Amino acid sequence: MIDSHEILKEVISTSSKKIAGHLGLSKELIYKWQNGEAKNPIDRVLAISEEKNTNKIIEHLCTMRGGFFVKNTDDLDTSVRVNSIYIKIANLTKVLTESNEDNHLSYNEIVRINCEWNDLQSAVTGLLSEKFKEYMMEDVRKEQS
Repeated sequence: MIDSHEILKEVISTSSKKIAGHLGLSKELIYKWQNGEAKNPIDRVLAISEEKNTNKIIEHLCTMRGGFFVKNTDDLDTSVRVNSIYIKIANLTKVLTESNEDNHLSYNEIVRINCEWNDLQSAVTGLLSEKFKEYMMEDVRKEQS
């Protein structure tokens, strides 16, 4: 796995001064982040997530960038994961039904629906990507034998 300071070095590269100005920080601090000499924002968010045992901040960042978080659940049995997906579908259906009772979606209802949808999307994507990898590895093993 790549270190967070390496990611920052790659992403910021030649624009350290511009990023520093945009964030109201010194370019020296940005350089320290890039060289792993100071705890950077990625490490700080990860530390908060680990301390609070939640992925909510990471999920929020993914949503803000137009994506969604997919947790690695390789250690769970397929039937457990599928049952979890059924529960998530039921939860989403319940939220949609409750939200539509007055034929109007409030901001809080939209947020709640979005959370349930992202949760379902993440679970299904995680399961499918894991199964896809298994089938790909199976094909590779067949070709090698």
